[in-house]
Amino acid sequence: MTIHMLFSANQQTLSEASAMLKDKDTLLLVGNGCYLAEQVKHSNSLALSQDMAARGQTNTTIKLISDSEWVELVASSDQVISWLD
Repeated sequence: MTIHMLFSANQQTLSEASAMLKDKDTLLLVGNGCYLAEQVKHSNSLALSQDMAARGQTNTTIKLISDSEWVELVASSDQVISWLD
């Protein structure tokens, strides 16, 4: 399983990351990537709860995780890819 961490609010970056996602991969919205929460279509998508709250992103169906859950997720993955602008 690969974790794709999206740090960017750029729609093009989300499109590029989405094109690379496989069924068992996870898309994790981090930092400004949380601004794109409503646009994410991948079924296994997550966002950091503190980052969502800090950006006023509260109305979303995306699953929120804590920082400690983020660490566990990354530690259990085979690969981590960071998507930046």
